[in-house]
Amino acid sequence: MADFLNQITALIPQGIREKVLGNSGRELLAAVTDTLVVFGDELLHLETGQSEKLLYAAEATNVDTTNVETSNAAAISAAAKRLLNSSDTPCTILLLLAPSEFAATQQDMPGMTGTNLRSAITLQRESILPACDDTLALATANENPTGRVIALWTHADQLSDLFDAFAQYGLTLAAIAPRILALSANTMPENLLDDDGCHTTFVRSRQGVLEQWLQIKNDELEEKA
Repeated sequence: MADFLNQITALIPQGIREKVLGNSGRELLAAVTDTLVVFGDELLHLETGQSEKLLYAAEATNVDTTNVETSNAAAISAAAKRLLNSSDTPCTILLLLAPSEFAATQQDMPGMTGTNLRSAITLQRESILPACDDTLALATANENPTGRVIALWTHADQLSDLFDAFAQYGLTLAAIAPRILALSANTMPENLLDDDGCHTTFVRSRQGVLEQWLQIKNDELEEKA
């Protein structure tokens, strides 16, 4: 855990800001004061190295303790409030979640960048993910010189729940992203693994561009072994 914290703390400023979904764009991201990461049953505050158990935070604030280790927005926001309670200044937060909270798709979109790229991918959501009944939000889409784009999606309802839950505590949630992307800030090719106990995610990046995203349930790995 300590090694993970050291790596992600060192690399976030260079690698993460261009890859995340923010509710007010780059200006809000530039104002980020605190970075929080969900890891197992804990919420970690990267700037101080302190952590808070999601279950304890939920119980202390009378929050429903169901699924506190994964996607309980109320528990995560309660833990965030406890971690940041001593701050005298307004907090603007970057929240890093487990990669299993995101789904990846791959499209060929040559010549498209920025807002046009995001808009084009969003418009094709139903054809890209025809079997998905849930409403998904586009979290990030890398701009690749080859035109091969990897887009990451997350549940729109969970996204909304997180922003609302943080706002109830007076906390500004600027952006949400997969924690593994924070480790891919180097210019050298990077092969990274994230194992949260339930899912294993493999990511390959080069010069900050996401080239490959593979994810599998650990149960399936055990069956194949």
